[in-house]
Amino acid sequence: MIEEGWFATLSHEVKDLLMDNAECQTVSEGQFVYRRGDAPTAFYGVVEGYLKIANQYPDGREALLSIVGTGSWFGEQSLIENRPRLHDVQALCPSKILTVPRQRFEDMMLQAPFSAALSRLLATRLRWLYCVLEDASWHTPRVRLARRLLLLTRGDAVLSSRCNPSITLPQQSLALMLGISRQTLSKELHAMANDGALVMRYGRIEIGSLEVLERLAGSPD
Repeated sequence: MIEEGWFATLSHEVKDLLMDNAECQTVSEGQFVYRRGDAPTAFYGVVEGYLKIANQYPDGREALLSIVGTGSWFGEQSLIENRPRLHDVQALCPSKILTVPRQRFEDMMLQAPFSAALSRLLATRLRWLYCVLEDASWHTPRVRLARRLLLLTRGDAVLSSRCNPSITLPQQSLALMLGISRQTLSKELHAMANDGALVMRYGRIEIGSLEVLERLAGSPD
């Protein structure tokens, strides 16, 4: 497992415990790891690739909630609650993931070092969610876009210390994440490109200047 985000903060004891109980698998582009309503069967970590967390509505609309990449861990909430999955998780490209089967996860939760580490993961996720809600209520589309792009360069809620200089994500998906129109997104992306923060490429967004992007994002409060 690449030393990123939450995993990098774990003690050697917890890292070894997690890896000893994980199984590696590959998922192809478009493949679902699980669907909304499924019974929870595992806890997951992303070794390589990108997956989207979303919900599909009867009229065909999709609510894109998050993109998770290398170093992200997900799927713990339904296991802890023992309730069906709330969202769809689908691979955006060929990806490698670690799978911790439910029984092993439950056994690990009986060990204080792991359960304490998982509590920190949940606290980080809750803090991230509050920030997203605040951004939607108080900040302009440009600030919200800059902050979301910064999150995506660091694996979304993983907050890796490494910055991915290129984000491969359809603009329609990005607009859905922010709750804005495609036209508004296009306008803001071009304005940020004129500022030097971004370079627009076919099918992807490159970070032109991390410093400028951080200035546009302002203080995370």
